[in-house]
Amino acid sequence: MDPTTPDMKIRQVLDHWRQVGPIDIARHMQYVPPIETDSSVDPKLVRLTSGIDCLAQLLRHLASHANDIHGYIEEVMVAGKSNPVLAYAWQPFERNQPWPDKEQMAAAVAQKMEVIKEMVEGPEPREVAYFFLGLSGSDIMWETYWSRPETSLFAKVIYQERTSGRWRARERTRYDFACAVIHLDRTLNSSQTLQGAVNSSFGPHTGSDGLPEIWLAAGAEVARVFYRPSSGHSLPFGHLYEFDLPLGVPDLAEAMANATGTVPVRWRVHYRLFAVIRQSPVSLFRPQGPDYIRTYNHSGTKVDMHWKPSSIVNDTWSVEDDVPGVTYTLVYLKRAPLPGLVPSEFGVAAPASRILRTASSSRRPDGTRRTRRGKRAGASKDSSLPGSSPSTDPPASASTSAQTFPPEPDASAAPLDSPLAHMDSVWVSLPKPSDDGAESLADRIRRVQADLGDLNEFYHISIAPSRHARLQQFYDDELESLAAVDFGALNQQDRIDYILLKKHLQRISRQLQSEKEAFGDFKVLLPFADAIVSLCERRENVKPMEAEKTAKQLDGITTSVAAITKQVQDGKVKISKTNAYRASKVIKELRGHLKEFYGFYSSYDPLFDWWCAAQWRAADAALDAYLPLVEDKLAGLRSDGTGDIIGEPIGRKALLHELEAEVLAYSPEELVRIANEQFRWCEAEMRRASRELGYGDDWKRAMEYVKTKSVPPGEQTQLVLELAREGANFVREHDLVTVPPIAEETYRMFMMSPAAQKVNPFFLGGPAIIVSYPTAEMEYGLKQMVMRGNNRHFSKATAFHELIPGHRLQLFMGERHRSHRQLFQTPFFVEGWAMYWELVFWERGDFFTSAEDRIGTLFWRMHRCARIILSLGFHLGDMQPQECIDNLVAWVGHERSTAEGEVRRWLNGDYSPLYQCGYFVGALQLFALRREAVLEQGKMTERAFNDLVLRCGAIPQELVRAVVMETELEADYDAKWRFYSFK
Repeated sequence: MDPTTPDMKIRQVLDHWRQVGPIDIARHMQYVPPIETDSSVDPKLVRLTSGIDCLAQLLRHLASHANDIHGYIEEVMVAGKSNPVLAYAWQPFERNQPWPDKEQMAAAVAQKMEVIKEMVEGPEPREVAYFFLGLSGSDIMWETYWSRPETSLFAKVIYQERTSGRWRARERTRYDFACAVIHLDRTLNSSQTLQGAVNSSFGPHTGSDGLPEIWLAAGAEVARVFYRPSSGHSLPFGHLYEFDLPLGVPDLAEAMANATGTVPVRWRVHYRLFAVIRQSPVSLFRPQGPDYIRTYNHSGTKVDMHWKPSSIVNDTWSVEDDVPGVTYTLVYLKRAPLPGLVPSEFGVAAPASRILRTASSSRRPDGTRRTRRGKRAGASKDSSLPGSSPSTDPPASASTSAQTFPPEPDASAAPLDSPLAHMDSVWVSLPKPSDDGAESLADRIRRVQADLGDLNEFYHISIAPSRHARLQQFYDDELESLAAVDFGALNQQDRIDYILLKKHLQRISRQLQSEKEAFGDFKVLLPFADAIVSLCERRENVKPMEAEKTAKQLDGITTSVAAITKQVQDGKVKISKTNAYRASKVIKELRGHLKEFYGFYSSYDPLFDWWCAAQWRAADAALDAYLPLVEDKLAGLRSDGTGDIIGEPIGRKALLHELEAEVLAYSPEELVRIANEQFRWCEAEMRRASRELGYGDDWKRAMEYVKTKSVPPGEQTQLVLELAREGANFVREHDLVTVPPIAEETYRMFMMSPAAQKVNPFFLGGPAIIVSYPTAEMEYGLKQMVMRGNNRHFSKATAFHELIPGHRLQLFMGERHRSHRQLFQTPFFVEGWAMYWELVFWERGDFFTSAEDRIGTLFWRMHRCARIILSLGFHLGDMQPQECIDNLVAWVGHERSTAEGEVRRWLNGDYSPLYQCGYFVGALQLFALRREAVLEQGKMTERAFNDLVLRCGAIPQELVRAVVMETELEADYDAKWRFYSFK
């Protein structure tokens, strides 16, 4: 990956937070304004509740178990005795201080509940990986640490182990380092020499059992940056919070080697600019107005730092360093979850400064220098910081300012055999140039989608060798480019985008190769294809028209079509129905291309009309006569749609490739086994409902009774509207998922045409709901079957499946959250999400309350089981289309007309080979993930879980799980999740 991309910069910020988390987050606490309370509230509680913003994930869990504010506080107080997070978040400031009065605590915490609600339930829930409470002011921290280290609320870092989900305290090294920095500040303010302060703060005699030597160098870097020899003491420690430490700059070793009591002026770094962040990833910075952020210095004096939004360009701020040609750029995050701590090969995480040093020029295009406050060179500079003494350092001399960066080490530099000589191998090496034109993963996906659209639009002849070659080149180039991305530097969502794009490119590359190979199986029916492709490609490339030569080619096409027509009529061509069906689609396509070719030249080129008009008409007429011959005689199709049902089985190898692309860790045979087990469960439940209706174990008789419960003609639309509102109201009243008002307000209803009902015998939904019901023109028997198939109780499970919380809500959210992932839409999410709600409602037991309702939803569940068994059986070559129809009638109780419509829809080429598996398998995946995350581990509420799933986009469910459960991902990720336990 280009190290200057925004993704890489974000990764560097996260690495920095891992390394110096205690300092960094303590700095953030300085920005938390105190809560406005009345005088009756304990001020310690005010400071305590100011840290709640750090506890987003904990709060998400607690909020799911708290009915009111008192219940929330009670759980906190009880759990605090055993949970390390709660213990450190809520323990008293003094060793023997009793717990505050519950009413007082409730009053204080209540003032933060709106913020909490926004964090955990809002449209962009936030997560943090660091949890601790900080005190403001170095003196308080000093006393807290040295007098009662066991009760310190400052330096303890508590984080979530990403792989196991257990809470664990990272006790020694980072804890001691943070406390050593406090000690360093104290000793520097006591006029110790820099070298002595570093040694006394970071040496092995500090009671830390010997810190790694790298901390000595780190301490020297801290001191180097903040020590001011002109004033005789370091900056107040409060400012250590207000600015990000530039740990990891290339001159780290030199800083240690030169830490002899003074620091060269040329190394002095001015931080005139506050680290102003408009929107913090963990809501720690609370804007007090539209154009400034309020902060507090170490003494508690309020300081208002004003800034204008117009001064922010490309989300960065720049300040000028004393070193020519070097710019410090502040990069901030927006609602980005912080990953867990990851040790490097040296035993510590590799840090990177949040203020990124770049090698870009510090001069503007007009030749003037960039300054910290946007002034031109020569303007006055005030290098002092709020709360500190103004600098009296003389300006750097010309010879000093002309030095290169980093400066050459002097004679006191560390020897090569010292650990300090290898600092660059441990710390992130900066500077790195910036690139405002860098491409994010989301933008890469959008570009790939747009590029593919343009390429497919231009290379639109499906069998053309030029199309195959150009698309394959594009796939190879994009895969090669993607491989250059530093996967380890990506956050979780970007890693998912990386995996999705890689698998998509690999999948369509394989499909392209399959198309080429398949053409060879039916090319015998298309001897004229190359000539048509040649003519149409010359037209696409706007080659000069050679009218006489073109007329000869058109005449040759007519002759070739006539010859193959005679062979087919004489029965000399032996080919399967499947290949004949494929050939018929290509013939229809080529005829359309030839018609467009003619329209491009006719009437615009007089020579073309003179030479080619008659020849084109003859060729078009020959193709028009040849097409129905192939469809009828070879493929068994009928123009009225009543002929044989023809599909294109892809075979087991291709099915395995499709399962790999869908990130499913199951074979086709295992999916069939799952479906058979679930079908048997459905039969048992059917018998139970049948007995309630008085039909004993003959559940098919009970189903026949349910099918009679249809509404009279003209009332179906009102029934559907009633059922749709019932589903939306149910999820809203039980707080199961967020229903945006516009999603419910703006969907429309239409009626299914008689022709469409032949392939869609039931409802369809999404942006609108399309209702199936008999029309006046249908014959009596067909009317009866359609009415029976769309009865009240079958429709109850269909309405919410198609609308809310099903497809309508899913598509609505997909267009508004991570919309770039629409390229990767999978039926295992699209259909799995809608059917998942059938499983949830069944488990609750308060939606499908009557035996008739249960039979209605069980019909659909059995139908989805049959879809898996029959569609995979067809693609594995074990079952013919007519067998699929017969089994739907016999197994599930379908009307024959609806069974025929279903199978036609599966096999007409509009759906992917695994689409029919997506309903139930995808639903089982989501249902298992809900059980794991919500019911077993209590990571979030049911509503938060469903909202989070919707915001992931319609992607493979195992990658949704990676978001919810924060599982580790690799660049070559393969499916691992075994979500189903076989009986």
